[in-house]
Amino acid sequence: MDQAVNLLQHAAPNSDISTDATLVIVGGALVGIAFSLLQFHYVRKVRLDNKSILTVTSAYQAIEDQEAGATIFDASKLEKIRLVYNAIREGADGFLFAEYTRCLAFMVVFAAIGRFDSRY
Repeated sequence: MDQAVNLLQHAAPNSDISTDATLVIVGGALVGIAFSLLQFHYVRKVRLDNKSILTVTSAYQAIEDQEAGATIFDASKLEKIRLVYNAIREGADGFLFAEYTRCLAFMVVFAAIGRFDSRY
């Protein structure tokens, strides 16, 4: 038992295991960043302007109109869609800002702990 403790205490910080672990951690982080940039690229392609909202709204309205037997498009529904879209967007922006702020604080605290820890 004492030999195992002694070996752990004198293990070199730059051993093959720590180098492999570092490569796995950094590699995983780079893959995650690359994936998030790819997803950002796909989401950024989506445009939600008046024309696209009108097209989607017109399609839904056409289905409702066919069921009701009417052919009149209600412009007030377009305004409701814009209001809901803006509310969702503002809420998502607020959530992401709060989430990233907490994540940044977490990373700073643990980076400081790792930087000043005598074992590393």
